[in-house]
Order: sequence, then C-alpha cells, then structure tokens
Amino acid sequence: MENRKLIYFFGLLFSAIFALVYYGLFYVFLDQTTATTHFYYNQVGLYKSEENAQAMIAQLAEHEIDGYILMHEELHAVICGISDDQESAKANGDALEKQGFPYIEKQWIGNDDAPLNAFRQKDMETVLEMMNDESKGNEQTGEAT
Repeated sequence: MENRKLIYFFGLLFSAIFALVYYGLFYVFLDQTTATTHFYYNQVGLYKSEENAQAMIAQLAEHEIDGYILMHEELHAVICGISDDQESAKANGDALEKQGFPYIEKQWIGNDDAPLNAFRQKDMETVLEMMNDESKGNEQTGEAT
C-alpha cells in the first residue's frame, strides 16, 4: 500500500512538471510567432476624392498637425496622431478637439513588427503602405467625438 501512494505521488509530480515545461515552451514559441503591432490614431475625415482629402490635410497643417491619407476601399481616410501609444493618440485627439475638428479614435492591429520598426525610424510612408496593405478588416473604431 505504501508503494502505491508513492507511485501516485510521483505520477502526479511528473505530470505537473511535464505540463509546466510544455506550457513554458508553447508560451515562448507562440509569443514569438504571433507578434502583433498596435497603432492608435484619429480619423478626421473620409473622402471620395483625393483633392478633398488633401484640403483637410492642409487645414490640419495650418494648426501644425501632421495628417496622412489611409486608403479604405475606394475612400481616402484622413488620419493623424498615429502612435504606438494610446495616450499619445488621445493627446492628439484633445488637440483636434481644441481646434474644432471632429474625429474618431481608431486602432490598427498588424501581424508583424515591420510597421512598428518603420514607425520608430519615422518612416511614415512605409507605415501607411503597410497599414493600407493589411487594413482589410483590421481596424477597430473607438468612441466618436
């Protein structure tokens, strides 16, 4: 009877150790293979014509706010305040609100680190290109203000 309890104890102990080892391995490997990038930004307009979108970008520039065009199907979304930090995007939203620009907070989720690396190198053209390429159903809308 003593041996049976000892066998059960070691069986449970080895099972727990085995489960922890596999959990650790899968957690490390899955975390590396599913790298995601989050960008937060504010959308200030959605236009059919590029000319109207450029006019909005010019209005933003008058208030020293950098605006960009993000293609959404056949529409031109004018966005600003692109950041990997949600608080920075909210601060940009506050600046927009002070200047009287209506906006929608949005979030973009990418499948790799390349857009984030381009963002850190301040290569906004590459960031926007990658966002355009991957944005099919990737955006999440926040509160409208």
